[in-house]
Amino acid sequence: MINNKKTEISLQHYALHLPMKTIFRILAVILIVSCLKTVGTLLMILFLATLLAVSLAPVARWMQSKGLSKNWSIVLIAFVLGASVLSIIAFIIPQLFTELTNFLGKWPEYRDQLLSHMHSTNPLKPMVEQSLDKKMMIPKPSDMMPIFNAGSSVLEAFTQLFLVLVFAVYLIAYGEGVINWISAFFSTDTQKKLNQTFTEIYDIIFAYVAGQFITSLLSFAYVFAVLSFLQVPSALLLATLSGIFDVLPVLGFFLAVIPAMLFAFSVSGTTAALVFVLYLVYHAIESYYIVPLVYGHRLRVSSFVVLVSLIAAGLLAGIAGAIAVLPVIASYPIIERIWLKKIVGSATIADHESAQEGETLKS
Repeated sequence: MINNKKTEISLQHYALHLPMKTIFRILAVILIVSCLKTVGTLLMILFLATLLAVSLAPVARWMQSKGLSKNWSIVLIAFVLGASVLSIIAFIIPQLFTELTNFLGKWPEYRDQLLSHMHSTNPLKPMVEQSLDKKMMIPKPSDMMPIFNAGSSVLEAFTQLFLVLVFAVYLIAYGEGVINWISAFFSTDTQKKLNQTFTEIYDIIFAYVAGQFITSLLSFAYVFAVLSFLQVPSALLLATLSGIFDVLPVLGFFLAVIPAMLFAFSVSGTTAALVFVLYLVYHAIESYYIVPLVYGHRLRVSSFVVLVSLIAAGLLAGIAGAIAVLPVIASYPIIERIWLKKIVGSATIADHESAQEGETLKS
């Protein structure tokens, strides 16, 4: 006799109860993130304007020490900034556009010359050819306008640049009052910490902007001289890229040298190899001599942290984000020492300073 046993399956029901306070907090976080995403461009403009204002404020003070009034010193700085931008628009940009157009028109020729330096039995040749035909495919100059919407893009870029200059001039004139207005919201002890933080970070930002201007200018001049001597096409365009990408530690070298080598291949394979060697030599000189000399010891931070921060900021906000994140991470040791000492402990701060010894912001 077989007994049939009925198995009872009990179903348990779970209910998730969220307090209204928690729901409002979640919605508040979503709202804040959405607002930051919406005003991200404005925040970037304000940040870049702050960097520019901090770098030019000593110039304004120097002019005032020579007897020029504050108002006239600010007017003179605004005039020089405006004249510089107009000069770039009138002289440099048209030449860069001409060189870029010439490159796009000669791209099939450059492609064939590059592939001709690779033997037909080279197993990498099909891969390189496919990469040049697909991943690096560049349209004809006649097709560029509908793809890039060049007019609106240029207008937007110069509008943002204009706002950066306007905010920078305003901060030079009234930056101290803005800081005092913000400090007034906090207690006396917090105000002391804020003033100390602003003072020390001011030195960091000034060292970064002034130092980066010098190193980018040197990189531009070196690359332009080398490529002109080697008769590499579009030397001005490549030198400009080198000066811009010099802002990015480590990654900037590869972003600058790869297009330079591609252009140099149109001359010869030997020229391309020579370009790589000369870029590498300058990068070594800049890293181990120019940067320590220009920046001094004010921008010490772990190279690993710099690289990770660059990649993360680049993914989130592009090249502008990667540029903006550098003075931020350079300022972290100050924030850690002034605001986080009780949390991380004196021993941790000492260990960080010891680990960073011998390293500069660029490596």
